[in-house]
Amino acid sequence: MPPIVLIAIERQEIFENARKEEARNKLIRDWQSQWDSAENGRWTHRLIPKIDPWFNRTFGEVNYRLTQALSGHGCFPYYLHRFGKLASPSCWYCGHESDDAFHTFFVCDAWHSRRTRMNTILGREITPDNMTEVMRSSKDAWTTIDDFINEVLRKKEEEERRRQTADQP
Repeated sequence: MPPIVLIAIERQEIFENARKEEARNKLIRDWQSQWDSAENGRWTHRLIPKIDPWFNRTFGEVNYRLTQALSGHGCFPYYLHRFGKLASPSCWYCGHESDDAFHTFFVCDAWHSRRTRMNTILGREITPDNMTEVMRSSKDAWTTIDDFINEVLRKKEEEERRRQTADQP
């Protein structure tokens, strides 16, 4: 969703007789400029470098787990450690020193067979730099990647709950 300030500017321009399409194009340009220069959200920017094609896609719902994958916020030890929820950012499955969204979806051996199955179905290797482009290429591609993300994060959430229960006296 565009920043509220840009939406307000767009609506003001439309109110002042600008064409809707021109106002929307300006909003996208301004949003892209802010997106490119922002210090935060670099993981999301890597996945979604161009706002226009993502924002104007004609299919594909963003759900809870997909939001976690796109933002890097959620059931990732790196993220949980950052906020004092875990003692270590290391991967529960392979011991890698930092389990973030990149490690989880593109590197960790625990998800190798699922990742390979997804890549086989799609006929190409999914990387952070092509994931959202491939998702936007077809409804089937969107569903295949979304299913992979949901399956992996569901397993990680189950493991997190198991660990929380085990840590209780």
